[in-house]
Amino acid sequence: MPWRIKSSPRVGEAPPPLTLSEIVQGPAIGEISWEKLKGKVVVLEFWDTHCAPCIAAIPHLNELVDKFSSEPVVFLGISDDNKDYLNAFLKRKHIKGWLALDQPFGPTKTAFGVVGIPHTVIIDPAGKIAAITDPWNLDAPHLKEVLEGKPSSLPVFEPYSPGADQDAAVVSNSPSITVQVSIQGPFPQPKGAFNFVGWEKPEYKFMAQKAFLRNVLSAFLASVPT
Repeated sequence: MPWRIKSSPRVGEAPPPLTLSEIVQGPAIGEISWEKLKGKVVVLEFWDTHCAPCIAAIPHLNELVDKFSSEPVVFLGISDDNKDYLNAFLKRKHIKGWLALDQPFGPTKTAFGVVGIPHTVIIDPAGKIAAITDPWNLDAPHLKEVLEGKPSSLPVFEPYSPGADQDAAVVSNSPSITVQVSIQGPFPQPKGAFNFVGWEKPEYKFMAQKAFLRNVLSAFLASVPT
């Protein structure tokens, strides 16, 4: 189901500023700005270590980083993770490209209208938004065409968000889906790494353990056929 926020940046527009708090992997934070990155294709990947679909997309994104290692293409992952946990995660799961932490309360994520992750934004060499998509739809030909100055052939994806604004709307040709959430508790704040989010066989029940509710729902809705 597509959601659109009226104030979200769109294809062809200049992207919002990168208000990052820290660089975990990559150059100094002062080197990461739209002015410094002009002339390059930038792939922004909004993700988190507790997002199962985000983790599943890491190998594909790593392959793209390798394919464009000699081209002016920058891959920048942005998350609101705890820095210590993210560093521990990177020891278990190798991620290529740059990694940055959003500032508290996610101003960069909010400015880009991100309502669900993973969320991918491609910026062209002129510094304009070339495409808004997700990592599974992004392939090498899409980046090559942006490098060559051509319009992106990726479908136009506009994130939606319901609200009181009358200009906001929900558009869907899919049948409605009823989701029943069962939460057992009370229980203490879990310690350690977040665990399983996904379908459990053989019953094919969607299960989640030690995960944020927003990411559980995001993972579930991303896996439901439309």
